[in-house]
Amino acid sequence: MKNEDAYFVIWLSNFASTLIKVLHYSSTEKHHPERLLSDKLVSYLKGESCKDINSLKKVHAHIITSGLKNHVFLSSKLLVCYAKFDNLTESKRVFNTIANKSQSLWNSTLVGYFRTGHHNEVLKLYCDFKKHSSIDSSSITFGLKTCIVIGSLQFGRGIHVDAVKYNLQRNGFVGSTLIGFYSKYGCITDARQVFDEISERDVVVYTAMVTGYAAQVSDSYYGYEAFEVARLMQKEDGLDPNKVTLVSLLQAAANVEAYKEGRAVHGMNKRCVGSWNVLIAAHVQMGQLLEAFELFQTMSKEDILPDRITLANLLSSCGDMKFLRQGKSIHAYIIRREVQLDLVATTALIEMYSKCNRTNQGRILFDEIEAQDVIMFNVMVSGYLQAGFTDKALETICGMIKAGIKPDTATILNLLSLSADLREIRIGKEVHAYIVRRGMGSNVDIANQLLSMYAKFGLIEIARKIFNRITRRDLISWTWMITSYAQNAYASDALMLFRLMQEEKLQPDLVTLVSLLQAVSRLGCLLLAKEVHGHIYRNLLDKELLIINSLLTTYAKCGGIDFAEYLFKSIVKKSQISWNTMISAFGMHGKCLEALDLFNQMLKEEAYGLVQHLPPRERTSALDALLSSCRIYGNVEVGDIVGRELLDLDPNNSATYVLLANLYAEAGEWGAAARIREIAKAKSLVRQPGYSYLQRLEILGSNRKSLTSLRRNMPPSEWGVAGKLPAAKINYGEAMVVADTMPSLCRLELAYG
Repeated sequence: MKNEDAYFVIWLSNFASTLIKVLHYSSTEKHHPERLLSDKLVSYLKGESCKDINSLKKVHAHIITSGLKNHVFLSSKLLVCYAKFDNLTESKRVFNTIANKSQSLWNSTLVGYFRTGHHNEVLKLYCDFKKHSSIDSSSITFGLKTCIVIGSLQFGRGIHVDAVKYNLQRNGFVGSTLIGFYSKYGCITDARQVFDEISERDVVVYTAMVTGYAAQVSDSYYGYEAFEVARLMQKEDGLDPNKVTLVSLLQAAANVEAYKEGRAVHGMNKRCVGSWNVLIAAHVQMGQLLEAFELFQTMSKEDILPDRITLANLLSSCGDMKFLRQGKSIHAYIIRREVQLDLVATTALIEMYSKCNRTNQGRILFDEIEAQDVIMFNVMVSGYLQAGFTDKALETICGMIKAGIKPDTATILNLLSLSADLREIRIGKEVHAYIVRRGMGSNVDIANQLLSMYAKFGLIEIARKIFNRITRRDLISWTWMITSYAQNAYASDALMLFRLMQEEKLQPDLVTLVSLLQAVSRLGCLLLAKEVHGHIYRNLLDKELLIINSLLTTYAKCGGIDFAEYLFKSIVKKSQISWNTMISAFGMHGKCLEALDLFNQMLKEEAYGLVQHLPPRERTSALDALLSSCRIYGNVEVGDIVGRELLDLDPNNSATYVLLANLYAEAGEWGAAARIREIAKAKSLVRQPGYSYLQRLEILGSNRKSLTSLRRNMPPSEWGVAGKLPAAKINYGEAMVVADTMPSLCRLELAYG
């Protein structure tokens, strides 16, 4: 009975609780209907129901008529939706109508503008925020992220000052963002100072510092510093590295070629699929595709099945290395195992086919995906541009816009490249206008591509204006501008710009120096050519064939044919372009005989290079013919190489020794000829002498009957040019006659016993 009473009490208690909730809900619905309406409108704005600007305006009108225009949370969602549809005017109007702007409203608007890509508006709103309220960690974080996106170092430093002013620089969230900000711009010393000032460091802060050091590939010192920071993290209680930390450490190990440390990193985590993915991804980033596949095989042997991340990493590496066969093998594995790929792995598969010039196969996969995103569209467009299908690339971009997908930075870069390829300046100007409207002009990559596009159309003044607006110019910016000047006959401007680049302490790369040589060639100044040659030597680029060929042309056009000839002779492995450039240089200076001699020499060396690619069976006979040709034309240098290779292939061939000895003798190198004969003598090699047809008649005499009887006793096949008489039938004694190696219809070699 007592148990029944207890159960009844519990039931009654639950019933009362439920009744109270129902009555409370009924009271809320009756007395606060606006709360329910606002919740419904917020969920509508946050969902996918509001698909276009017209639907959004209807919702806005409903909000106003319902008396909810001062609802802060609802208004914040509304203005962000307007920003998403690029209607900044209406978005700002909604923001300005809100009377009581709280800190959460400012932050939510900042975040909304950042996520919708209106980065200039984020910085403007940040400045207004400081005037009207006290900023917090969230506003500083998204302000710094915006500076990273648009490439504004100075504004970011100002935000750092604000963080110090409000004592937020010690905050782990703000501190890790500051570290990432400074690392992005190569200010690794400032990043380390921020790291040292953070009092309570978590795994995010440590990972940000490790990643920052790993990204500095210019100096191996920073790679070791990344491991030092990781050791500090291990000393902290309860802090274990995450996957991002391990990937960064593996990248640091790759930068300093510390493979033992890299393997040790692999052992820092449990050998699960995630750990294997980190190690495979690191090898992919280092370009070590074969090692990545070996790890994949080892992983399979340990009965660890690859996940979609593993497959995406391997597919990306296959695309970068253009290994179509391996990529198809992975695709076959996916089909056999019925692996359900996500959007990232599918994009990697499409990218692999596109980079391997199989855009049709990539398009088939692309069309099978229903939920295509902007990254997948960009990959498809890049594949078409790489293959030269500009019309299909433009068609794909139009399809992306029709699908309501907003273009990002990669899309803009593809559009600018497409405009240059199509020679359509109108498209380029329209894209430029879009860039200005969206505040993307400060992005360095976009600015560089704009500069390149206008330069290709010959609009150098516009290109220079864009160059001047770039606040933080990188090496690509300087190189594009110098190249633009050089290719459009503004040689003096190219040289002046190079001087300015030197003042910025930037080291020129191969492309910069080649463009500079092109400008010097137009000026025809030998002194400047020597100066650029000095820069090439100091930057350790004097072994690059491309730049040496450019130097040959520059010296020739500047009147330094002697310098060009000396440089040409110093090239160990000459290319076809090297030969053509030097022959052209001789012709330019009227040295026709030298040009013809060089042309003949090129034919011999090119012939030797061709023979090297023949199958082994055919190579011997081809080298034999080439050695005979070298003897006729007196090319001792190539003949020596060919002779040595023939002796390696067949060291007991007496004909090779004879040809090589004759080559040296006819060139006046009697010592070398004597050494070859001594080697043949030591090996007891005897050259079978040959007799011409006339010499044979002298031995036999003029008696035709003897010759007729000889022919009757021999098969017809043994008579003819270069036919040999059996030693058993006739013996001509010990006479030694070395026959000419050139074939002739009136000669007949006769063997002797």
